[in-house]
Amino acid sequence: MKASPPNAQALQILEQALQDTSWRVHWDAHAQRFSTTFTEALRGPLRSLGVGTSVAVAYTAARSAVSLAPAAYHETWARVTLSVLVREALRRGREADEPVAEELGRIALELTSAAERIGARAGDESKIKTEWLLPPTYEALARARESMLADGAPRVFLEAYFDHIKGNLPRLATRDPSAHSLLRAALLEANAAARQREGEWAGMPVWAKRNLVRRCLAETAAALVEGTPNALAQSTQGGNREGKEASMALARASCQLLASLTSVEGWVWEADHEVAPPPPSPSRPVEEIPVFPVVNNQPKVQPKMTTPKPPIMKTLQNDAVDAAWRTAASQLVKLTREPLVAVLSRHLGPDDESMRKKIADFLATDVGTALLTSVLSVGLAAMPATGNEAPQRLARELRIKAMTDMGDVVADVLMGPLRQVMSLYLQGVPANLPAEAPPELPAASPSNLPTSSSEVVGAPKNS
Repeated sequence: MKASPPNAQALQILEQALQDTSWRVHWDAHAQRFSTTFTEALRGPLRSLGVGTSVAVAYTAARSAVSLAPAAYHETWARVTLSVLVREALRRGREADEPVAEELGRIALELTSAAERIGARAGDESKIKTEWLLPPTYEALARARESMLADGAPRVFLEAYFDHIKGNLPRLATRDPSAHSLLRAALLEANAAARQREGEWAGMPVWAKRNLVRRCLAETAAALVEGTPNALAQSTQGGNREGKEASMALARASCQLLASLTSVEGWVWEADHEVAPPPPSPSRPVEEIPVFPVVNNQPKVQPKMTTPKPPIMKTLQNDAVDAAWRTAASQLVKLTREPLVAVLSRHLGPDDESMRKKIADFLATDVGTALLTSVLSVGLAAMPATGNEAPQRLARELRIKAMTDMGDVVADVLMGPLRQVMSLYLQGVPANLPAEAPPELPAASPSNLPTSSSEVVGAPKNS
């Protein structure tokens, strides 16, 4: 019997992971319904449409299954599901040969990229506290290490890797910019320990080391979100906004860890050539790296360090991107104005040339432009999610433009009379005002003179 190609075997392993439901039995009802619909919808088009498109189709189907939940919950459940799915797929592929293992790693990376594009939005997460959600993660990391040891993975390597991860877990849970370097340092430190004390690690082939490192990253990312669905459900029932934000932050941090799968090949090469772990960044000295010990199953929180401000080139680059999106939104309004005028005039007054001119003149005004921009924004926002951020980003820019244009019109109505009064007042005031002369005393006349000494001021009157 002819063996299946690596791509087909890797997809078969992924489909086996999709059929497993044991990892979500402790989730709440909404999360289970979303995740089940997501995985079932992902199985169908996976072989024909590719990973990215299949994830977009599955995400749309899962959102419809839990349509009353907010979009933030959909995003979190989808990211958690994909993170755990990558772990389950790599667990099942631990005994695969080199071509299948490499293909499975590529599919895992595509799943991670699709997860990053789900509900992508900019935001500052540096102030979100996730430490109170980490105790289940420490337990999940311990279970992951025992599971990998039972599968025959090198003990010294795993102990060094997971000890390094536990010591820096709070930084990995907050999407710290140095997370990529932390994972690399964990791998190189574990490699150095294994080379000194364990001969099994040095004798492993390169592709097997890459497969092992990929699974370590997947286990770390999945452990980070073990308790996220239940924490999200509890925060919803109790109205805890902090719990909602922390759950979403952990889901994004998990996808950030999985994105490091692209660097596994380079890291393994560095490990085989005995490259030393990278020195700490000048902005994060060794003595300032926070290590969070666990006391009574609760991590001891240390003061959070401030990250340096981005350089001027990074700021200009971000501003240029925003300017490009706003230009695209403005051009979209201009491109749709004339076709809309033609459609409206054809239905409202097909034989009336004046009707076309009236519609065109109205849409050229500030109010007409604001209304047209609002309609375009609503249309783009109502489009189904496809994993592409362009429609949602354009819809946001159009909403801002519509609010700005309409706000300017309202401000003109309110401030117009005041500007006119101020202008008229300033026009009526001469440039050089003449100095006013002091009032003069009236001229003396015979009728004003006193006739007797009694009328003299200050003279006493005779009784």
